Amino acid sequence: MPDDFAPERSARVRMSRPSRICSATKIERLAARDTRLSLQERYGTQRGYLCVVRNAANDLVNHRFLLKKDAEALISQAEASNILFVDTASSKVDRRL
Repeated sequence: MPDDFAPERSARVRMSRPSRICSATKIERLAARDTRLSLQERYGTQRGYLCVVRNAANDLVNHRFLLKKDAEALISQAEASNILFVDTASSKVDRRL
């Protein structure tokens, strides 16, 4: 690859990473003065998150933007994740998943 393409490639890599991770709960979001919805506000529960991931992955497969094996890998990663587990007694996050 020619050297004149290197800056463009590194800019793409930097832009592909999120600048900050979203807060898990609304309380954390408000404390951080973050205007983005928290994960809990977006998905409700871990089950809700998995539903969104499955639907998005299957939609991409149906539109031929994603291979079935890649969709299955993304869904498996989402199932193994624990993004909506919040360790507070007052939380309404689904802990069964």
